[in-house]
Amino acid sequence: MSSTLAQAQADLLELLASLSPNDDPYAAVATYLRDQIYPSVPYSATCQLYFLAGGLGLTAVLILVSFVIRWRKGGFWILRMQQAPRMVRPHWSISWSLLAVVMIMLFEVFIGYAIALYAKKAEKRFGYWVLVVWGIAWFGGHTAAWSLLVSYTLHLFASTGRSVTLLAAGANLFGLVVPVFYFCILIPLVVIGGNAYSAMIGEYRIALELLDAASATWSPGQQISIVSLAPALPLFERLIGQYLKFQRYFRVVFIFYTVTAVALVVVLVTVASLYLSSLRRIFKETRHDMAYISGPSSSAPQPQQVQVARTLRSLLLTIIALTSLGTVFTVVAIIAAYDPRGLASSSLRAQILILLPLYAFLAFGFACAILLVLSARDARPDDARAGTGSYSRSGRARDAGPGARSRGAYSGGGMTGSKVSERGRVGALDSADLGGNGHPSSIQLVQVLSGKAFHQQTYSHDGRGRGGGTQSAFGGVSVAVDVDVVVDGEDDVENEKVDSGYRAGI
Repeated sequence: MSSTLAQAQADLLELLASLSPNDDPYAAVATYLRDQIYPSVPYSATCQLYFLAGGLGLTAVLILVSFVIRWRKGGFWILRMQQAPRMVRPHWSISWSLLAVVMIMLFEVFIGYAIALYAKKAEKRFGYWVLVVWGIAWFGGHTAAWSLLVSYTLHLFASTGRSVTLLAAGANLFGLVVPVFYFCILIPLVVIGGNAYSAMIGEYRIALELLDAASATWSPGQQISIVSLAPALPLFERLIGQYLKFQRYFRVVFIFYTVTAVALVVVLVTVASLYLSSLRRIFKETRHDMAYISGPSSSAPQPQQVQVARTLRSLLLTIIALTSLGTVFTVVAIIAAYDPRGLASSSLRAQILILLPLYAFLAFGFACAILLVLSARDARPDDARAGTGSYSRSGRARDAGPGARSRGAYSGGGMTGSKVSERGRVGALDSADLGGNGHPSSIQLVQVLSGKAFHQQTYSHDGRGRGGGTQSAFGGVSVAVDVDVVVDGEDDVENEKVDSGYRAGI
């Protein structure tokens, strides 16, 4: 669209001068206006929109299937209040995937308006949708980042026993307050920009009605001049003014999207990297201890080790996937902010701005939906400790079998071991399983207390030791601790107390 009324007049004069006597000038002006507002894209672009609508719809169905599976197993919850540390705790997968379903529904509506845009049909609401729909996508990514931050906070609490009050408060602010400020900034911009686009379409429809009426009375060979279009010039002026206003707010909104998308990716990558490095360190240390105690026989990977290794791989994939998705969206936002007119004036940019982010969300969302279904299918009924904040170990002790819990005293060499804590390095894994089966995994580890090899005690099914331990050459006692460790975000850590003093006493 021309940037000023004078330029619009010059463009119209050039258009009228290029027409032959048998060309309808009013129809030509109507076509000119239509091309200024709507992009000219190939039909394949519309076909791709239909494909994206179908793919996103299938993704939503898969996510809903995972919800149904979890609900039938009694493990469906969204938010709950964590008591220790005190923080709002979103479900590690349901929280953001529920928002993903809402986002997909909005994408489907947006695709309908995009199809109308590609078909050059006047839709007043398109301006609102093209400005706000990506904010909902940001909200979904923010919820995923919040869930990851909460899991990392619980991980630190479980692994160190130190106070994480400040970090928990920061997680609450990030999860509950940041979205409020985000949408308080975004919504006014969307409303003003959307109103400008809606007003522009209203003026465009009036202009088309006038041009169609004039075209009906025109006969071939009849000459017209710019003077005959004078009554319509104020209409063109208002149309251009509203279009320029929409462009200004379109640019501001996508600059806002660029900044917030970069910030969100930085938060996601930082938290996931810290979480990943900490879990790797702890996993290597515990695996080294197992190899030291059990000898060469422990070199074969155990199912529990495979579970934790899968969690580590999932965190790495989380970093790669979310970074890629955030990068794609950031590039699109930069292109949109750099040239707002590209949505209408350039066929290529009109396809990039709409199709590229939708393809990125489809690829990422469909893969996640499949993993969510597999995770829900493998989840166990014992994971259904929903929103009460209570914490029961009976189910996991029962699942883990003999030795699932070891609490009680152990004596040997005249020394009595203290009550063994279910904490330490292995407790650090009691936080979140971002890509595993979505259920607790009983990882049986041993704790080296004296630095000497020993034979593991045998335990009865109720968790009580039947042996007395093994006395080392230094008179100390080495106790084999069969610890129940959770690598899933669905379990509380509030009842786990740090017991770091028992090492010093041996």
